[in-house]
Amino acid sequence: MRIVTAGTRLGGEVQFLLGESGFKRGKYAEAESHYAAYLNTYPGGPFSEQAVYMQAMSKIKQLQKRSLLFKTYIPHDRDITLLREARVLFEIYIEMYPAGEWIEIATQRSEELLLKEGMHELEIASFYLRKKSPHSALERAKRVLDGNYPDNIKAQAQDIIREAERSLLQTEGDNEL
Repeated sequence: MRIVTAGTRLGGEVQFLLGESGFKRGKYAEAESHYAAYLNTYPGGPFSEQAVYMQAMSKIKQLQKRSLLFKTYIPHDRDITLLREARVLFEIYIEMYPAGEWIEIATQRSEELLLKEGMHELEIASFYLRKKSPHSALERAKRVLDGNYPDNIKAQAQDIIREAERSLLQTEGDNEL
């Protein structure tokens, strides 16, 4: 169907509907790919707003896990590439469609994902401290301070920076002896 309608006004609709079909079947990576293809080929098409939003939601669905009580959640303790990509897509949606149908959800998700991304960065910085690598911890925590993370995440980064600097001073003091 996609080949037959390529280049026609129905081509975009078919591409978008393939994304919708994949999403409804739980094939979120496939759906995300179809939404992206639609947006690349028909950036101002009639389904653009929904395609941006659904592309981000496809990434969220790929991230989500289920807890023992069958409640879904988004972890932040592993590769956060999908998390970061979803956040960026929600931010694009917010910028492009400030009065869009899903603006409240997109804003909430964007903030939630930014918080999870910040928590991930803090965990890595803390890991470096535990492994006696204060230079790496300091670098990672400073990156959090330079980002647009929430204040509570930045406060924790400040704590890690202080601890890393103390560790560096202690190491330099030990080396002088």
